[in-house]
Amino acid sequence: IDAWAKSNDPEAADKAEELLNYMIDNSQDDHGDNSIQPNSRSFTCYLLALANTSGVAQKAKKAEWVLNTMHHMYNKTRNKHIRPNAFVYNYVINVCATACDNERESFAIAANAFKTLHQSKYAKCNSFSYSFFIKACSNLLPDGDERSKLVVKAYRMAEKDGFATEQVNYQLKQAIPPGMYSKFVLGS
Repeated sequence: IDAWAKSNDPEAADKAEELLNYMIDNSQDDHGDNSIQPNSRSFTCYLLALANTSGVAQKAKKAEWVLNTMHHMYNKTRNKHIRPNAFVYNYVINVCATACDNERESFAIAANAFKTLHQSKYAKCNSFSYSFFIKACSNLLPDGDERSKLVVKAYRMAEKDGFATEQVNYQLKQAIPPGMYSKFVLGS
């Protein structure tokens, strides 16, 4: 799955999904092979393949499926290696940010993943969480006050949590009007 995630093949996401489904299908029943049970890295690699493959329909829904599947598998097995971690949530948000169809639905999925990560007892936000969420706002919401307010709120949260990194600042600059960015960050 990792090889497909790093591939430039236009079918990389589909091929990674086939492998992931094979792993899931062949490890879930009593006669399954536990040695091929997927873990959070397997799912994260699939999400990376989704994010890196252009033209994939329903990217955000597929990313949401990953979270739902992982939660289901974790609740069934209590295997900590299958429990969604910050990497998984971050990649779900990033996949949504790269979705080209149904922007409102894609944003809703990204926002839900961001909110769930913030409320999680076992996964914590990091600079990528904020960077990818601001990127999702920029790519999926129309220019305007709603987007700017949401982006500024996310940036303030990143500052408060100590994650206002160069990458988060870059995404902020892409997401809000230039005059607002100058006033906001540079204080001019």
